[in-house]
Amino acid sequence: MSTKTVADKQSQALQSKLNAAIASRASLEEDFKTQSSMLIEFINKLSQVSKGMDIKLDNRLAQLRGLLTTSAPIADIECKINEISKLLQNHTVTNAQNITQLHKQFNDLVLTYKK
Repeated sequence: MSTKTVADKQSQALQSKLNAAIASRASLEEDFKTQSSMLIEFINKLSQVSKGMDIKLDNRLAQLRGLLTTSAPIADIECKINEISKLLQNHTVTNAQNITQLHKQFNDLVLTYKK
């Protein structure tokens, strides 16, 4: 009788741990869904802001959005993010050069106007 009672207590303790683990997993899954939705929404907004800057960038962002909405493998998502990052780096360099050139042209115009 005593063995059965100990076994019942162990079984109840294990069931309690299992229920806690299930609840914890459900909470983690909900957090993951919330964070994923927030990331996808951010990428959608970023895509809209950069739309029209570069057709290649537009296409890669559209592909990334597609991968995220279909829950593609993380390796595919990482690959697409790396491609987009390279394109964005190129745009950053180009924009910096354009700003420098515009600043120089503006200063030249000011000097010409002063004369």
